[in-house]
Amino acid sequence: MVAKKLTEEDCKKIIKLINEGHQIKDLAKRYNVHRSTIENRCKARYKSNKISVKLKNKVIKAIKEGYTHYTNNYGLLDLRKAVASKMKTVNHVNVDYTSVLMTAGASLAIDMAMRLFLEPAQKLLVTG
Repeated sequence: MVAKKLTEEDCKKIIKLINEGHQIKDLAKRYNVHRSTIENRCKARYKSNKISVKLKNKVIKAIKEGYTHYTNNYGLLDLRKAVASKMKTVNHVNVDYTSVLMTAGASLAIDMAMRLFLEPAQKLLVTG
């Protein structure tokens, strides 16, 4: 790759794009430079927890529309109904949506499942 100099104008555009959620590696390809050139010349740094522009816009829209409350403890009703419908049509298992429980992560789901199978006096050691 031929070393290319980035102008101040290029750096302004690049920083704007990074702030919008674009990745440095993708911008390096677009500008035909190495990622380190963007990092050094434009003082840009990779942010590991960047949220995509599409997701940011969806979150902003949801906030503006008032979706700022906690969900039902069993999970979103539409999602539970969709899962029950999928179980019936794809898996041929008739499940009522009121029996469907959604969790925000695997840890809670595993914890709840183990509570179904273990007696109160039993112990379980989980390693990871």
